[in-house]
Amino acid sequence: MTIGSVPDTYTRAEFDPTDDPQQAADAITALLGERDALRAEVAALRQDAARYRWLRDIGDENWAALVTRASKGPTQIDAAIDAALAAKAGEP
Repeated sequence: MTIGSVPDTYTRAEFDPTDDPQQAADAITALLGERDALRAEVAALRQDAARYRWLRDIGDENWAALVTRASKGPTQIDAAIDAALAAKAGEP
């Protein structure tokens, strides 16, 4: 059993772990692994978000063009970044 492959039967209310203790143990192990992977992903995303906010709010001379295009504050900077990302995604 791998992370993210917990069968639906483990999540249904009618699942009785006493029917097959090993199956229950496998489900718990898989769920704990998935939980740990999600916690690590959340920590990485929080770090990325903190970096972005620092760049957006503090910035430096490299951000001059962005700030010039979005001179109305963080909301406009967010929108400018989102537009640039969307334009890049549309590139071949």
